[in-house]
Amino acid sequence: MPWPDVTDFTGAIQRPSSCFDDSALRSGKVKENRKGLPLMWSGGFATVYQISGSSGDHAVRCFTNQVKDQQQRYARLSNYLRREKPPGFVGFKYLPNGIAVKGERYPIVKMDWVNGLTLDQYVENNLNHPDTLKRIAGKWLETATELQQRDIAHNDLQHGNVMVLQDGSIHLVDYDGIFLPYFRGSPSPELGHLHYQHPRRTANDYDGWVDNFPALVIYLSLLALSSKPGLWQRFYNQKNLLFTKSDYENPANSQCFQALKSIPDKTVQELAAYLEDCCTRPVAQVKTLASILQTVPPIQIVPPIPPSSTYLQLLQGRQSDEAKLQAAETRLQAAQAELQAFRNQAAVEKVNADRELNEERVLRRDAESDKAAAEAKLQTTQAEMQALRNQAAVEKANADRELNEERVLRRDAESDKAESNRILQDVQAELEDAKAELRRCPECNRFNWGKLIYCDNEECAAELKPEYQTCAFCDQETPVNARYCPDCGRRLA
Repeated sequence: MPWPDVTDFTGAIQRPSSCFDDSALRSGKVKENRKGLPLMWSGGFATVYQISGSSGDHAVRCFTNQVKDQQQRYARLSNYLRREKPPGFVGFKYLPNGIAVKGERYPIVKMDWVNGLTLDQYVENNLNHPDTLKRIAGKWLETATELQQRDIAHNDLQHGNVMVLQDGSIHLVDYDGIFLPYFRGSPSPELGHLHYQHPRRTANDYDGWVDNFPALVIYLSLLALSSKPGLWQRFYNQKNLLFTKSDYENPANSQCFQALKSIPDKTVQELAAYLEDCCTRPVAQVKTLASILQTVPPIQIVPPIPPSSTYLQLLQGRQSDEAKLQAAETRLQAAQAELQAFRNQAAVEKVNADRELNEERVLRRDAESDKAAAEAKLQTTQAEMQALRNQAAVEKANADRELNEERVLRRDAESDKAESNRILQDVQAELEDAKAELRRCPECNRFNWGKLIYCDNEECAAELKPEYQTCAFCDQETPVNARYCPDCGRRLA
C-alpha cells in the first residue's frame, strides 16, 4: 500500500489517544493553529508536529517518504544518543511503530521540543547587536568543534536546523542524515541544504569531516553580519544566511564573496578567501573550523554585561539555581533509571538473541538432517526407478517374445487352417465321388452303392443294372464309376 502523505498524518495526529504508541504522546495534545488544525513544519523527508503533555512538549517527526534502512539507522542513532548525548543535541527516541494511519503502523521520531528561534530568525532580531552575533558565532564554534572531536557529523547544517534558545545556547535538530562512525563506508542518505553544502559534494562524501564546509559558511556569515549588517538585506532570501549555491559554483564572479572580501575586518577577509579556495577543492580537504581559526586573527567577543541586582534578586537567583540544581538531579536520576532500563532491555535482547541463535542452529541441524534424509530418499527412489526400468525392460522382452510366439502360432494356425481346408476339400471331393458312385434306382429313385445289383429298398428290390468298364491292367469288369479295380487294386483312369 502507498506510504502516507502529509494529509494522512495530519488527519491521524488529531486523535493522539488512538494513533500514538507512546504513552506520553497518547496523553498529550496537538498544538493547533487559529483554524483548529494541527500546526506543522514540513521538510524534505518529514513533517513535524508539536505535542504538549504532562511530561513536557515534544516534537513528533512523521516521515513522508519511506527511507531505505531507516529503522536500522535510527536504532543505531537512538542507542548512541542514549549512551552519550553531545551538547546541543535534544532528547531523541525512534519509535518504529509510533503512529497508526489508516489501520497501519508507521515509524516516527519523538524529540524534546526546543523553545527557541531558528538561526536566521535570531540573526534578523540581532542585526543591530554585533556583539550578540559574535557571541553566537563563538557558541557555534564550540558546537562544531564538539561534533568534530566526537567524530560525528550532523550532515545537514543549515539555519533551519540550528535553534538558538533565550539564554544564547545552541541546539541542533533534524537528525535524519547524521553520520556516526558505525555508518562509515556507506553512502549518505541525503546531501543537505544546497545553499550550505560544498558544490562538489556527492553521496560518497559521508564522514566526520562532511560538516566542515557548512560550519565555516555559518561562522563566516555570522562574523560578516556582525561587521556589516547591511549584507542581510542584500543577500538573505529566507533560504540562506548570505551565500547561495551559485556563489560556491562560481566564486570568482560572486558578488557575495566580493562584498565579504571588501569588509575592513581581517578575519572576515581571510575566512572568505579560504572559503573561496575550498569551493575548488575536494570536500574532504576542507579543514575543521577550529584548525582554520588558528591561522586567522581572533575575533574580539564582548561578554554580555550582567544586569545590576539587589540582594533580594540575588537571593531569588540563588533559589532559582537551587531549584535548577534539584531539577538537574531529578533529570540525572531519571537518566540513570532510563540507563538501567536500557541495560536491562539490552540484557533481555541479548538473551533473546542467544535463544534465537540457538534456535537457528537447531533449525540448521534439522535442515541438514532433513537434507541428508532427502538425499538418501532420493537415492533410494532413483534405485527403485532403475529397478522398475529394468523390470519394464524384462517385461518388454517377454512381451516381444510372446508376441513373436503368438505370430508363429498364428502362422501355424493359418497353415493348419489351410491344411484343414485342403482336407475338407478332399473329403468333399470324396463325398462327391461317393455320391457319384451311388446309383439311383429307376423304380423308387433311391440312391444305392454302385456295387449293388438290386435296390437296397426292400419294398422295391428292383435290378439296378450297373454299367461296367474293363480294367486296363487285369482285363476284369469293374463299375464305370469305380476309382480302383476290385481285383488288382490299380487306380482306374
